[in-house]
Amino acid sequence: MISKEAILHRQVCQYLRIQYPDVIFRTDFASGIKMSRGQAVKHKQLQSGRAYPDLFIAEPRYQKGIHEMACGLFIELKAVEIYKKDGSLRANDHIREQADVLEALEKRGYVARFAVGFDQARSIIDAYMGGEL
Repeated sequence: MISKEAILHRQVCQYLRIQYPDVIFRTDFASGIKMSRGQAVKHKQLQSGRAYPDLFIAEPRYQKGIHEMACGLFIELKAVEIYKKDGSLRANDHIREQADVLEALEKRGYVARFAVGFDQARSIIDAYMGGEL
């Protein structure tokens, strides 16, 4: 069975290939799939931590209003809502850990965002590629 998040990854990657065919990007293949214990151990050993974002777009862009170059765009893709009605993150340790990594990436000169669903991911990508973020 394919997870909702795996379907979302495919949709976003297909959109990137069609809309921005010259853009270099990478998505985390392991995101949303069930791994054996051995695969999970190996996967963990090959990363800086477990909260690395799902998608990286290796395309520098000037950021609107800041007039600085962003090194690229990171997106943590979510198939289900992660925010409460008041705009705060849900009380989930992993989501908070991911938010901390996104914040650390922003401090290093990247644009880094959560995207809930395909439409939000597409909007973030288009805004970034158009220099609107």
